[in-house]
Amino acid sequence: MCVRETPDGVILEIKVQPRNSRPGIGLVVNGVLRVRVSEAPTDGKANEAVIKVIAAALGVAKSRVIIIKGHTSRQKTVLISGKTTRDMGILLK
Repeated sequence: MCVRETPDGVILEIKVQPRNSRPGIGLVVNGVLRVRVSEAPTDGKANEAVIKVIAAALGVAKSRVIIIKGHTSRQKTVLISGKTTRDMGILLK
C-alpha cells in the first residue's frame, strides 16, 4: 500500500506525472499514489509542485510535506508530518 504511519507522521509512496494539464491527486495504481503536476521536472520545480498539491489536498502547511526519497525520480517517498493514516482518507478515495 502507498501509505504507512510512522512516529513522525505518514509516509506516502507516490509517482509524479509532470507536465500534466490537470494538476492534482490521481488514483492509487499498483500500490502507488499518482500525483499530477503541470510543472516540468527541471530545477526542482516539479518537486515544489508536488509539495504544493499534497499540502493543498490535505489542508496542511507546505512545510509539513517533505520529499525524503526520489528527488530526481518520478517515484518519490513523501513524509507528511503530524498526520495519521486516518487523515489520508481524503487522498485515497
